[in-house]
Amino acid sequence: MGTSVPNWKNEIQGGSPPSEINHYTLNPEELAAIQGKPIPPSHKKPIGFATKIKEVETNMAKVKKQDYLSLRAKGLSKEQASKKLGTTLASLESYWLTKQWGIKDEAAEEVAIFRYKEAIKGKKEKSEDTAVKKEVPVEPEIGPLPIHLEMDTIQKEEIPQIPVRLPQEQADALRMVLQVKEPDEIVLHHSQTFIITRERRLGELDPLNDMTMDDMIRAVYFGYEIKRTPEEQLLYEFEQAEAMYGAQEGLAYRTGLQIAAEILGHKVVGVNA
Repeated sequence: MGTSVPNWKNEIQGGSPPSEINHYTLNPEELAAIQGKPIPPSHKKPIGFATKIKEVETNMAKVKKQDYLSLRAKGLSKEQASKKLGTTLASLESYWLTKQWGIKDEAAEEVAIFRYKEAIKGKKEKSEDTAVKKEVPVEPEIGPLPIHLEMDTIQKEEIPQIPVRLPQEQADALRMVLQVKEPDEIVLHHSQTFIITRERRLGELDPLNDMTMDDMIRAVYFGYEIKRTPEEQLLYEFEQAEAMYGAQEGLAYRTGLQIAAEILGHKVVGVNA
C-alpha cells in the first residue's frame, strides 16, 4: 500500500483556523531587566553546520612560504615543490599561494622569488664580510719613527722634471719626428740606432744622431727648451722684450741690451748691428 498524499483542501477545511498574532514591544524597564544578565542553562545554542573548508584547513599540512620560495629559487616547478612540501598542487595553488601568501599570479610569484634571492644574497655577503673582519689580525701599535726614517717616508716630495735644453737644430728635427710618430716609437728607434745598429739619420734629421739616450727620453716625455748661443739668446730677449715687460719697460730693456752688447764688443744682427 502506498504512502497517502495530504490534500491541502482537507488541511484548510478540516483543521482549526490560525490563531491571532499578537505584537508586543518591551518597555525600557523590561529591557533593562533582561540586558546584562547571564544566559540561563536552559538556553540551547542554534544548530551549527561544519563546513568542509574548515575541515580541510584543519587537516592540511603546514607549508612555509620561505621553504616554497627556496625550492622555486633552486629551479623546481610548482608540482615538484608541492611534493617536497608534502602537499598537493591544487592545495598549493588554491590555498597557500592565493589565500595565505597573496601570490595571485605568475608575475607576483616571480617578484616574490626575486626578492627572496636578493635577501639571501644580502645575508650571505653580510656573513662573509663579518667572517673576513674576524680573520683580520689586529696590527700592533708602532711607535714614532726615527727622525731619518720619518724624513724619508713622510716628508718626501716629488722632484719636478726639468725640460731638457736642446740646440735649435735638434729641436727642429725632433719637432718633425713628433708630428708623425708616437713617443714610445721614437725612443725605441733611437735606442736601436744609438746602441745597436749605429745607423745615422740623414738630411734634416741628422742633428738627432748626436742626442744622448737620456736627452731623447727627457725631451720626448717631459718636454724640451731651445738651447741658444749667447748671440741667439740676446736676439731672443731683444725681440720678446715688449711682450714680456710692456711697451715702456720693454724699450728700456732693449736699450740696456744694446749698451751691454757694445760694452762686451759683440755685434748681433737685429740688436746693435
